[in-house]
Amino acid sequence: RLEWVLTDIACWMTSTTNMPFYETLGEDGICYIAEQAQFSTIFLSIEGITKAIELKKKGKLPTLKNMICFDEIPPEIKEKTDLNCVYFKDIIEVGKRETDVPLRDCQDCLLYTSPSPRDLSTSRMPSSACKKKKKKK
Repeated sequence: RLEWVLTDIACWMTSTTNMPFYETLGEDGICYIAEQAQFSTIFLSIEGITKAIELKKKGKLPTLKNMICFDEIPPEIKEKTDLNCVYFKDIIEVGKRETDVPLRDCQDCLLYTSPSPRDLSTSRMPSSACKKKKKKK
């Protein structure tokens, strides 16, 4: 989806650390990463919203506060959670008006790799790699 690319570019431009999740990580992998990363915002499609709300209610995403959805969020879903649910297109509109964006001097991308099915049988969790790049002055 184009929204994933736009999200990546926005993170690079604002020096915001980003971390993609893959469906192959499964619930245990996502919860493991959430515990390590302590993220507060997640970008997702409508298919992932119900699962994210469920995990938050179970206490498995304790630091999650914001969900930015690439699809319009039905009001009945918003009513099920105390998370801040925002439509991606609304973020784009705000970005068009905002010109004062704070920048840091480096950008990070945190990647977790999926273990193989064999590794899952031995309770091996995803491993991570972090790429930091100093901005040129």
